[in-house]
Amino acid sequence: MENTVSVNGTSHQVKPEYDALIIGAGFSGLRMIHECRQLGLSLKAFEAGPAVGGTCESWVYIMNFSKQLNDEWTWKERFPCQPEFHTRIQSARWNDDTHFWTLETEFGKKHTCKYFIPAGGVLSASRRLPFLGVERFKGEWYQSSYWPRHSVSLKGKRVAVVGNYVIPARNHLLSADQQESIKENYAEIWAEAKNQSFGMSMTDSHTPMSGLSEAKIQRVLEGGWEAGGFRFVFETFGDLISDRQSNDIASEFVRNKIRSVVKDEKTAEKLCPKYGLFAKRPPLGHYYFETFNRANVSLVDARTDPIKEVTEHGLCTESGEQYEFDTIIYAIGFDAGTGSLTSFDINGRNGENLGQKWASHVETYLGMAMTNFPNMFAIAAPQGPFANFPVVLDSQAPWVGKTISYMEKNNYKQVEPTQEAMAGWTKTVNDIYAMTILPEATKDSNSYFIGANVPGKKIEPLFWFGGIVPYFQACEEEVHTGFPNFVKS
Repeated sequence: MENTVSVNGTSHQVKPEYDALIIGAGFSGLRMIHECRQLGLSLKAFEAGPAVGGTCESWVYIMNFSKQLNDEWTWKERFPCQPEFHTRIQSARWNDDTHFWTLETEFGKKHTCKYFIPAGGVLSASRRLPFLGVERFKGEWYQSSYWPRHSVSLKGKRVAVVGNYVIPARNHLLSADQQESIKENYAEIWAEAKNQSFGMSMTDSHTPMSGLSEAKIQRVLEGGWEAGGFRFVFETFGDLISDRQSNDIASEFVRNKIRSVVKDEKTAEKLCPKYGLFAKRPPLGHYYFETFNRANVSLVDARTDPIKEVTEHGLCTESGEQYEFDTIIYAIGFDAGTGSLTSFDINGRNGENLGQKWASHVETYLGMAMTNFPNMFAIAAPQGPFANFPVVLDSQAPWVGKTISYMEKNNYKQVEPTQEAMAGWTKTVNDIYAMTILPEATKDSNSYFIGANVPGKKIEPLFWFGGIVPYFQACEEEVHTGFPNFVKS
């Protein structure tokens, strides 16, 4: 893929080192690598970790690289075992003369490409530890988002888990019959997932809670709880995310379940969410809460008694309470949505810096492209769907592939969305978010849905909550109409 550059009135042909450079080797990066290979593009991928892997709450067999893979591979677990190549990108810069991107690694090596595809995902940028004295601790400490590859033994140790987030819950080996059933019904599983609002292999309930008897409501919620996980949210009632009263009833049902499971009343109340269902994701019917009935497990509420500092031997809270541990595990989450794209310098046209731009306001078009950042396609990025990401990726990656094919067929050097298209998409994302119970539910929950879990981060919707089917339709409409919302040259 050569471009013509004029120097002192003389034209020169310049060619990038690669057609495409991809950042990340998790679900997003691997799906994009596959897409680029199908297009015959030369490519190179970078991964900060030592092997492929990523973060995902999806059932692992909801991934659709190819029929050959589906037929030949046997999924043995619901969730993937994820080992954490040792190269981090320091900067990416657009060159207005060559119309290429230059990526520089942490080792100072530079690579050029026509198409820059960051695919770090929405849950890959770890939060910095905000606690004073982390380096003082004389025991072992780990961060869940940077978990080591070597085996970690906790047997017989006093362990602190700072944070309260479980993923993936209720993982288990699949039986031989389940494995065979998945293979035989893969097409149906995949079709069901692509037509469910959030990309799950289940059927949306369209029944509103209003008008039903209390007994009927409780029976339905009980069935959802026993089924566990997202089935409680999607297969019970169709208005849990849109109707405040319905959400309140479902939220109180969850709290009562916690109270019935956790024997110690004070611990149960600490575990009960003080916000609406879906502002964050509580474990639903996963046998998580039973853990707090064990004699060797206790709970400290950091909302009422925050951690003041880390000491040589453990943790000290604001009340002066001292806790001694052999191991501390920090499970404080991610700088979700924007973090993987703002953790290094991305400089577009005229040196515009993406991180600085997004510090005040996130804007994208379709959650994949940005004005003044030509030929850059972000996968699993802000303002894309909040959903089962492998299903989303199986739409986003082909869309990027179709965009690149369109460019090559028409000999375009660069493409980027118009400012109007980007502003319009951002408004739609915000308008749909405002139609749900989330604005009120997330404001006091420090939810990563709006960036509230990262101190100082702009509070705004970071995801599309309008369902994957309308999102897929918007992407396909752009392709079928010849990319009218893009500037092409």
